[in-house]
Amino acid sequence: MKKIAIDITRAIIGTAGIGRYTYEMAQELIKNSSHSFLVYSTHFNDSKEKDEKYFSFKKRNVILKRLKIPGYLKEKAWAVKLNFLHGFLEKSDVLYAPSFFETLLGAKIDQVTTIHDMTSALFPSHKGDKLSKYFTTRAILACKVSKKITCVSESTKNDLLKISEIPEDKVEIVYPGLKQFDSIDEKLPPDFKKGKYILSVGTIEPRKNLVSLLKAYSDLDEKLKSEYPLVLIGAKGWNDSEIFAVYKKLGLERYVHFLGYLSDSALARFYKDCLFFAYVSLYEGFGLPVIEAMSFQKAVLTSNISSLPEVAGKSGLLVDPKNIKQLTLSLNKMITDENYLKKLASGAREQAEKFSYKKSADKLLEIFEGL
Repeated sequence: MKKIAIDITRAIIGTAGIGRYTYEMAQELIKNSSHSFLVYSTHFNDSKEKDEKYFSFKKRNVILKRLKIPGYLKEKAWAVKLNFLHGFLEKSDVLYAPSFFETLLGAKIDQVTTIHDMTSALFPSHKGDKLSKYFTTRAILACKVSKKITCVSESTKNDLLKISEIPEDKVEIVYPGLKQFDSIDEKLPPDFKKGKYILSVGTIEPRKNLVSLLKAYSDLDEKLKSEYPLVLIGAKGWNDSEIFAVYKKLGLERYVHFLGYLSDSALARFYKDCLFFAYVSLYEGFGLPVIEAMSFQKAVLTSNISSLPEVAGKSGLLVDPKNIKQLTLSLNKMITDENYLKKLASGAREQAEKFSYKKSADKLLEIFEGL
């Protein structure tokens, strides 16, 4: 029996991929009663939603703790040796860091760190060279001090090994799992009709390649655009000015809807009622929205690069995300060819269900036990 410490901060403060991953994986891990857990968060500000998430980890085999510390200060503190943190960890045997910023670079404890992607190294211009270099350096340092590293896909593992000197035998693949939506809104908002819109979900940022998606969609016939609007769900990220500039320049206000961040129940309804799902990112460590859409038996139009072919399987129409003409033709085919769309969607749920937080948590526990 081991005492396992888990930093759940991202689960409390995050709403996108890493936050969702941290919440689901940590919840699955603590279901294992053969170990005890120290589950802690460092979130600084309170809210009803954060409290609900935080206290949902309160279980018989869990010590739940909180250290109020601002994010910028945590980044600095976690990078140096701080003796008080050994007391805070209460003699835990292993620390699990669900992302590299949760790794304690100066602590004397066996650590396992999850790497979600290598965006900062491969696409430094998206966040700026200075910030990207800092993120990449921090990620590699976290890998060096960790006993084991888990990557969320074969693609991410290969990227990490290419740009670092991390030994391959130190790295394991532990996939994210499929989130089960607890509830679904009864109906869509009044402006949308079932089966009459194309859906894309993700943070509004350059890596999601929305400029190419908007240009490709713009080239569809006016009749198709009028009948099948494009719905974009996700919070604003960074460097999004070009996305909105192209949106306005192409005159897409009538056809494209930016809905921002939505609750899980509202998001589930949009997944359930869309015609198909479009996700043509330039790079993904995994791509959680792809399996979420497929769990609702939806066909997926996605990129033929990074992890996305690995995730989508045979339920995805794979395209070159930079080829606007190919994107337009693919959108047109999926809108107009009903039989093709049904064939593509037929195995979607089965593909999505290959990814299980239960199986992944069991593999993580094996890694912890083997340290």
